Amino acid sequence: IGWCDWSSDVCSSDLENVSSTLDPLKRIAALHGGYIGSMSVNTQYGNRLYASLIIRIPAGEFDGTVSDIKALGTLKSESLSADDVTEEYVDLQARRNALASQLVQYNRIMERAENVSEILEVQVQIKRVQVELDRIDGRLEYLDNRVDYGTIMVTLVEPEPVGRGEEFSLVSVLNEGIQGF
Repeated sequence: IGWCDWSSDVCSSDLENVSSTLDPLKRIAALHGGYIGSMSVNTQYGNRLYASLIIRIPAGEFDGTVSDIKALGTLKSESLSADDVTEEYVDLQARRNALASQLVQYNRIMERAENVSEILEVQVQIKRVQVELDRIDGRLEYLDNRVDYGTIMVTLVEPEPVGRGEEFSLVSVLNEGIQGF
């Protein structure tokens, strides 16, 4: 089995097949307080299984989880990336604070409105501000989750059977070229 850590780089494992590797990966995720965010298992060339998993792990458990995944086999390659969301987060907080102040002002105006047309105008503005606040709150929640949890992408690929008696297989060569690309 080949398995890959983080950004779908090809790695290799000593486990028997893709199916028998999925359960240990699920246990590793659960052991570290994480979960499987998504999983896909497909048949690849020559009826070999191919699986792709996204594991979400609390940030403090990231290194331990990666170590446990590496212990499943021999690492061939890996990559690590981090996104700095500080600027976006600060900008969203400032926009949220400004909109919250606007909402307070519109509510004060609503209290003083004297006729139906004034009330309707203010309600439109309150609704607009509230929708924008909800959108910003959703984005802030998403960013909080991205900071609190790390993402590990793992790809499993069963190797071609050894010693099939064929000396040269054009399909195998093409498959290896595509996978290498």
